[in-house]
Amino acid sequence: MNREKKRHTLINPIVFSSVESSQDAFKQAAHYLNQVYNLKDTIVVTNSDGGSGYEADKFESMDGYSKQHEHFRDLFHVHKKIKERLSFDKPMAKQVEKAIYQYDWDRIETLCATIESRLIDLPEVIIEDRLEQIRKLKNYLSRNWVYIKPFKKRELSIDRGTGAGETGHRLYTYRMKRQGRSWTKKGASHVVAILTAEKNGLLQTALTAEITDKVESLGEEIKGAVRQALKKIDSTAKQSKRVLSSIMVRKAAL
Repeated sequence: MNREKKRHTLINPIVFSSVESSQDAFKQAAHYLNQVYNLKDTIVVTNSDGGSGYEADKFESMDGYSKQHEHFRDLFHVHKKIKERLSFDKPMAKQVEKAIYQYDWDRIETLCATIESRLIDLPEVIIEDRLEQIRKLKNYLSRNWVYIKPFKKRELSIDRGTGAGETGHRLYTYRMKRQGRSWTKKGASHVVAILTAEKNGLLQTALTAEITDKVESLGEEIKGAVRQALKKIDSTAKQSKRVLSSIMVRKAAL
């Protein structure tokens, strides 16, 4: 527990990244889990927004032979979807969010019917559009209902989950996406590898050592990025020495 921020934090988190595909990142994670942990007596908890490449079955294939796998749909994205689909009726959107918290599907259906009944005295084209938004929301919630189920209603031996994972992306998004930046694939892979090494606490060790077996074991992407960084550091150091020598020569001439 981070008492200063009054929120729970992950202990010893490990980050996996790839500019190739989500499948590649999952392979990295699966390899790490299989090498480091024996999951046969472990409950594995995963959490995602359900986007393409991050469906529940992808996480199931990653954890191998665990005792139990519990996948959750990230509530941040669930609430975001509700707000988007019901932007025309914010009071009812709040009620739907409460029903999600209570995990009450009958209440969801009742609320959707109520929202439809409130579409009166509007042009037909607007009514049709809003009915479509309600239909899409209901389908989304139905499709993800099993993953929306709260921890406390799953009868698990643990009562807390991973929480929203969006903050874990900020290190990457702030560096890679702000100010309309664009990258070559090679450049992006190097920067992502360095950020990942920093996140995992490996960067300082790599940058203060020569290319040794420790760096070799970090993987091709990180190894290449570290080599590039070391080359730049070495180049900067040599340039500084040349400038210093030039200054000393000029002083001697004076």
